[in-house]
This record gives sequence, C-alpha cells and structure tokens, in this order.
Amino acid sequence: MAEKNVEYPHNDNMQIVPIAMNVHVNLLPVRFNAMMSTNQSKSHYQVPIHMRLQTVFLLFSLLLCFPSPAAQFATDESATYDYASHAALVRWPLDLSKISEEKDHVALVGSTFVKDEDRERPVLISLSSLDLQQNNLLFLLKSANRGKISFFSKESKALKEATLTLHADSGPLYLSPTLDTSLNAGSRLPQGDQEYIRVTSSQIGLLAFSLPEAQRQQAISKAELLIHLTAKQFADSQLEVYQLNQVVKPAKEVRPGIAAKYPDDINIETDAQVFHAENFDKQDLLAPLMSWLGKQQSAWRNVSKYERVPHHLLNHYANTEGYAAKAHFRTNKHMALNMDYYFADNLSKEPEEVYLRYYLKLEKGADFAEGGKLPGFGGTYGRAGWGGRANDGYNGWSARGTFFNTLPKDHPHWPSSMPIGSYFYEAGQDNKYGDRVSWGHQNSVLSPGQWHCIEQRIKLNSPGQQDGIFEAWVDGVQVYQRHNLNMRFSDALKIEKVWMNFYYGGAELPDKSFNMYLDNIVIASAYIGPIKKGPKGP
Repeated sequence: MAEKNVEYPHNDNMQIVPIAMNVHVNLLPVRFNAMMSTNQSKSHYQVPIHMRLQTVFLLFSLLLCFPSPAAQFATDESATYDYASHAALVRWPLDLSKISEEKDHVALVGSTFVKDEDRERPVLISLSSLDLQQNNLLFLLKSANRGKISFFSKESKALKEATLTLHADSGPLYLSPTLDTSLNAGSRLPQGDQEYIRVTSSQIGLLAFSLPEAQRQQAISKAELLIHLTAKQFADSQLEVYQLNQVVKPAKEVRPGIAAKYPDDINIETDAQVFHAENFDKQDLLAPLMSWLGKQQSAWRNVSKYERVPHHLLNHYANTEGYAAKAHFRTNKHMALNMDYYFADNLSKEPEEVYLRYYLKLEKGADFAEGGKLPGFGGTYGRAGWGGRANDGYNGWSARGTFFNTLPKDHPHWPSSMPIGSYFYEAGQDNKYGDRVSWGHQNSVLSPGQWHCIEQRIKLNSPGQQDGIFEAWVDGVQVYQRHNLNMRFSDALKIEKVWMNFYYGGAELPDKSFNMYLDNIVIASAYIGPIKKGPKGP
C-alpha cells in the first residue's frame, strides 16, 4: 500500500519585509501616490548635487548593511490557499485569513465599492503607494464584507482579462497578468486554469504582473487596475486590493555552529559536542569482512554497497581533495544507500536530542514522479515506525527525511528541482504508513547540480505530552520547525539511531535511474551549521 501524503500546519520562518531602500521616497523614484500630478513628480526628483552625493553614500552604506541580495518570493499558477506553489510545496509566508493584519507582508493599495447589479461590466480601481521596485507585482483581492463577485481571467474565451495601467511621463504602460487565480480556503486543488476569478471574504483573487526593468526606473503619477466583472454577483461588495511585498529579507547569518571552529570540517570529530563525523575520504577495505565476521570496526551498521566519487568530478564545495558517496537509484531497486549509526553501539547510551548535518547533491537531469526517503532519525527497535508498522507510542517511531517528485524542467522558478521535507511516524497517527510533510520553504526546494547543506534537530517529547521539537535548516537558513512532536508514550523509546537512508517509494520504482551524492555527515548534541571554508590547497 502506498504512503499517504499529509501536510501539517507549521510555523514557516520565511520573512517578507519592505526593501530597505524604499524608505527614502524622495531620492529613489520607486514609490508614488496616485494623487500626485505629473508636474509635481517632475519637480520632485530635481535633487541638488550635494544631496545626490549623500544618496550615493547612503546607498553604499545600505549595501554594507545588507551584503546578501534580496530574493524575490515566488509563486506560480499552481498557487492555492495553503501554498504559494502547490507544485513546489512552498507555503505562503503569511496568514491569508488575516490579510488586513499582515502589515509586514502586505499593504492596502486600493478599495472600491461594487454594487450588486448582476451584469457584466468593467470596474476601474485606483491604486496608490505601490512598491514598484519589484520585478513582479503581486496583488491579493478580497471582499471586506459578505459580498461575492467574480471577474474574467486570462484563461477566459471572453478576452477580458485584468489590466494594470501605469501612467508615466513617457505615456501609459499597459500590463497583462502573468498569473491569475483564485485561492479558495475550501479547496486544496489549484484553480489557475479556471475562466473566472472569484472573490469573497474567504476566497482571494491573486494577480501577478511582470514589470520590466526600464519601467521600474520611471516616475509614475497614477496606477489603475481594470477588471471585468461577470454577471454572477451576490450582494454589494467592498473590494479591497493588497500588494504583497514579495521581497524576502536577506537571511541573517545563523548563530555560529560547531563547524565554524573547524574550517573544512577538519578535526571536527574531536569536538566534545560531536558524536561522529564521516567524510568518506578513507576506505576501510576490511570493513565488510569484519562486519561479516561479527567484529564490527566501523561506527556504522547495515551499510549498503556504494561508490565513492572524487570531489573534482562533483564540483565539490570543499577546498580539500577527497571523496563523496553516491546514492545510485536504479529502476529495479528501492534502496539506493543505507547507513545506520546506533548510539548504543558507539556511546553506550541513547540520547533524547540530536542534531544531524549532511551535504546533499541531486545530479542534473534527474527526473522522477514519486519521491522517497532521505536521512533522518529512528527509534524503531526493529518493531515499528517504518513500512506500515504503525507507532502506538510504545513500539517504535521514526523521523526520516523525504523527497518529492521533481518539478518540470520548464518551471518558471524551480526548474527540475526537488522539494524535500520530513517523513514522520508519530504516536497514534491514523495513517499506519506515516505522514510525509514538506518543509514548505523556498530554500527547501533543492536545485539540481548544486550542493546543499541539510541539518535537522530532533528533541523527543515528554512521554504523554505533545512537546517534542523538530527543526530543519537548508544552507544555514531555518526552513521548518515544530514544537508539538509526539513520538512516544514511554521513556523506554529514545533516539536509537541516525538513519542515513536513501530509498525510492512507496511501492513505485523510478522510471529512470538517477543519482544523489552525500558528504560531510556530522552527528552532534548541538547546532552544527554549514562548513566554514578553509584556504585552498596547493
């Protein structure tokens, strides 16, 4: 029986904030008021030379304060009420049920009263205080009362799609939507192919317009949004238009982890907080024989056969020579690679809190329709927590990672990329096959051909309490956290092992073979963090 995908609500840490330079409205022609006249806007930008020099100095200072470039928050035609991209399993960074309260994420830029006339007609909405520094303008439309309206989408045969008009000195600029859809709180499925956009107090219209670079530099005196209503309307509606500030605040540097003290992870295994480190550079040719004889020398058990690949063939991130492990997914086999680190074997005790960090690369050209398992944690004890063996709170649990199907190679934001998340066997779940959960962050959609630093933390719950903690970081950015984990009813269950598991399926097998690569595993009692690069070797 195939596993069922269930998405938990969670606290996504992605922050959407206004870009810092927009606070200087009089110096940068990127904001406007719809009431400003064209002549006023011309005189407004005749800045004296000493102020221009101050501006240059100010901008240089801002760049020093924000060394990481701001990223654009992305959405697509698969957007739903829960997901900015259902295809990539990326969640919205705001609560759509409380748009008017999301002051850090949206700004009210327009409002108009729509009388219930039940006839097709155009409605022109004046917009003010737009942020035009973004290359993709996103608008959320909702009704502030119980009124319901619908208007034609770009998929409609009526050819009456919405239009955004920006009035500049050089003349009006007419923009057609690159994306338009309804976000319905009562539906999990995307509605981007519908001919109508429906707007109520709980159903939100989403419109996106691409703004060319040249137009972002112009002074704009007025903006208007034109929509064409259908004849389907219920009650008078107070229509509100919000602009989503989609500039993602540059990620702050995470707190220094253990790895910050050990450039290129050299000697990181000597740290008092590190349980084990593995970089695949050394190969013990006698290990399989010793394991067969029952005289285990390695820290790992249940190690499947794998190939080591030199760094220089993998565009490796480290400044050292060495090897990475290849997880080869075949069309006739589910298991690509497995390694188990048992705490009782290596430490003589089992902890209740562990951090795991490893580096992962999906090869370019990988294309698969299912998904499977990635490294994580286990307390299965050979009894439960995998393969349809449900966790009853006393027999066993697991919290492996998971990967989802690759996106199409023509996806506008994440071509051929792979969303990742967690695969939980929690106590008392209805689904005996466990629950797969996407981490739901833009950073947790992994680009092929690139190395990514994956780190996970688990802290088991107090028996009988839903107070366990799970956190995940990708490339040093926290992408997921839960504080209600429920893995056990008995303290006899602890963290038995780190489970380095690369497994395809479910029941399905891949249609085509593909590879992932693994390196620089660190298991510790505290946050590890990404590798600090050392000086390049000779």
